[in-house]
Amino acid sequence: MSADQGAELAHDLERIQKYLLHVLSEGKAGSREDRLPRASTPQARKLLTLIRTMHKRSGDEDGATTISRILDDAGQTYWLWDIQSGDLKFSPGWARRTGLPEHYDSVGLEPWLSRVVATDRVRLMAAVRDHLGGITPRLEIDYRLQTARGEVHWFRCTGQCERDEYDNPIRLAGTHRDVTVEHQRDEQAIRVGAGGGKRSRTTELICDALSNGGVVPFFQPIVQLEDRQLQGLEALVRLHDKSRGIIAPREFIATAERSDLIVALGDRVLELALRGLASARDAGKLDPDAFVSVNISGRQLLEGDLPSRISTALQRESLPPSCLQLELTETVLISNLAFAKRTLNALRRAGIRIALDDFGAGYSSLNYLQELPIDVLKVDRRFVRRVDRNPARIAILRTITSLADALKIPLIAEGVETEAEAATLRELGVTYAQGFLFSKPAPLSVQIALIQERSDQRIVQM
Repeated sequence: MSADQGAELAHDLERIQKYLLHVLSEGKAGSREDRLPRASTPQARKLLTLIRTMHKRSGDEDGATTISRILDDAGQTYWLWDIQSGDLKFSPGWARRTGLPEHYDSVGLEPWLSRVVATDRVRLMAAVRDHLGGITPRLEIDYRLQTARGEVHWFRCTGQCERDEYDNPIRLAGTHRDVTVEHQRDEQAIRVGAGGGKRSRTTELICDALSNGGVVPFFQPIVQLEDRQLQGLEALVRLHDKSRGIIAPREFIATAERSDLIVALGDRVLELALRGLASARDAGKLDPDAFVSVNISGRQLLEGDLPSRISTALQRESLPPSCLQLELTETVLISNLAFAKRTLNALRRAGIRIALDDFGAGYSSLNYLQELPIDVLKVDRRFVRRVDRNPARIAILRTITSLADALKIPLIAEGVETEAEAATLRELGVTYAQGFLFSKPAPLSVQIALIQERSDQRIVQM
């Protein structure tokens, strides 16, 4: 199958999935031909034929039962969460695979989340929040769950949110597929890869990028909202493949995080980001006060020599510690808070700033403010999206701003996309921001060219 055919099939399958999830949300199938999506690929047309056949055979059967049968034949199960009532429902296939109940009344997602492995639970909750907040177009995440039999299985969870006329989420429906064998194969491939064993395509992609200069950091500016002056740049990992071009992190980060590859990948991004910053400063293309912000993974943080490795990287490029900001999320911190605290204190003593990313998205964010040496708060983008039209988000941001002012901690709003959002944030007292409104992530050379177009490159220190 060619790349174009693969893309065409992917579009067909996405349309079909949206139709199936719509049926689940409505609770009825509706066999009219004009309700079914169109398909341009043979594989998708076969699936539509199967759906039509199931509709005809279902008779008076409700749509959920029909879709349950279709998905079960494909090795998948469905789930449906009514956000307003709190009811959570799974298809019969879920009970067969996990031994867990099919239905929970008025309790929300807690019974499901309580079975999820702790480190994956935070990622799963964040993925659900991002989708409900409109940050991601759909929910898609792999996570581990303990079944009623005590076994731990990997599941691939997808979902699509249904919204009311005011854009508020009312239902979330999706599918589950057991991908334990796939993950075991990836983990085994990583272990034996160095010895010449077979590795997954994604693992090969990461290893090739690390070996052949295919790790390419993109940068996004962090600006002062008042006058749009550059404050710093966040480095965001991308991979370059000879046949596919630039590859976004959603295609490889999950695989890297399941292995030590995330450490090598994170270290390479740090190295390249500092090298790029030093080169631009030396050439007079960036103000000496500009900084670079780099994301740190949980595995990197738990490496005992992280502070010394970062200090070595800074010395190699003759850069002061003040030019580096490290970003960490609650997901990173939750695995070992005591160890994280010691490491972050060592980094802070070395003069490196620490930013708490996605602030407000997790349950323990306020606790981290008193436990950890946090210098900067990055407001989760779900509170920024359409803030100009959402009184609840305005109230939340006003509270966050007051808290930050009291603690004398600068705020950076993430994901700013419109002038209306920027104006509202400025009125609320948010000083700094980043997002597509100012620039999409791009190579450093592109960002520098954009910066040089401005007449005033003055840096206002945080």
